[in-house]
Amino acid sequence: MDTILPLIVAVCLAAGQYLFKYAGLAIQGRSLSDSFWILATLPQFYLSLAIYGGATLLWIYVLSRIPLMIAYPSMLAGAAIVPLI
Repeated sequence: MDTILPLIVAVCLAAGQYLFKYAGLAIQGRSLSDSFWILATLPQFYLSLAIYGGATLLWIYVLSRIPLMIAYPSMLAGAAIVPLI
């Protein structure tokens, strides 16, 4: 299980990036005040924050079980996943 957890973190971070991009597109070309209002009412923005927060907590758990040198290469998977989305 410890070997799959870093990959789950990478997938969660990629999903969070996708949702952040969705939020960014939703506020594209808007004023700062309009952007804050749109983000405040955009469920995808809150979901992205929740996914990122959960992935961060899971990453801390992973690092408590696996050496960074072994766990970190799976983060490269996340960097490879994002452009594919």
